[in-house]
Amino acid sequence: MQARAFHGAGIAMYQQGEYDTASHAIRKAIDKLPDNAEIWLSLSASLAKEHKIEEAKAAAVRASKLDPMVKEHLLQGLLEDLDTALKDAPSPQSKQDRNEKDSENL
Repeated sequence: MQARAFHGAGIAMYQQGEYDTASHAIRKAIDKLPDNAEIWLSLSASLAKEHKIEEAKAAAVRASKLDPMVKEHLLQGLLEDLDTALKDAPSPQSKQDRNEKDSENL
């Protein structure tokens, strides 16, 4: 039960933008439940917000090894992020138009 309390506290801190505190609480949850993929995934998200990318990646890999569904979840999230990036990216034509305008201003 203590692991769930630490995990819950970590999630609450994460939601408040206190990522370092969140990671600390989530690590305490992992100490109690080291084979829980959900907790490892939470740690990954918190570490990513702290810009600790290698640690975040390692935590995500650990989560995906513990639960194959996590791997599918991560892949789906990545695909959604890529779709969003494609929608937000300027079209090749608008990029060409900007380059032409820049050339005219020289």
